[in-house]
Amino acid sequence: MLEMPQPALPVVPGVAVAPPPPKAGLPINWWLIATIVYAGIAGLLLLRLAIGLCLTWRLARAAKPMKGPQMLEADVRVSRDVGGPVTFGSTILVPPQFTSWDAKKRLAVLAHEGAHVANRDFYVLLLAPQPRGVLVQPVLVVAAGAPRRAR
Repeated sequence: MLEMPQPALPVVPGVAVAPPPPKAGLPINWWLIATIVYAGIAGLLLLRLAIGLCLTWRLARAAKPMKGPQMLEADVRVSRDVGGPVTFGSTILVPPQFTSWDAKKRLAVLAHEGAHVANRDFYVLLLAPQPRGVLVQPVLVVAAGAPRRAR
């Protein structure tokens, strides 16, 4: 017939096995630490974004407005601080050499930058990375095997 399996170590009846001694020191709450680090990094990145927006806004406001029949219906400004045409919000910033370019090149540049303004590309690019950083990153941290609570 079948035999009963024997324990690896002999067990004395009436003797209880003592639990392991408790660890010394305070327990570390890794979730709290991870949350504080995450919030700190997110705060620094938002601060960097805000500083960049303020500096660019000052750059656009300091640029001289340019009016003329070839300017389409856009807010075009000349700035000595840009090396090439750029768009900030609904403002097109061009370098001082813009006036010396031939008419075809100026019109092509304005059409290109005007398309960015019409499509609101500045605002899309401003907001596009935010959901990825706020929503996706914590999901990846959990999926990568962050510490789990005992059940």
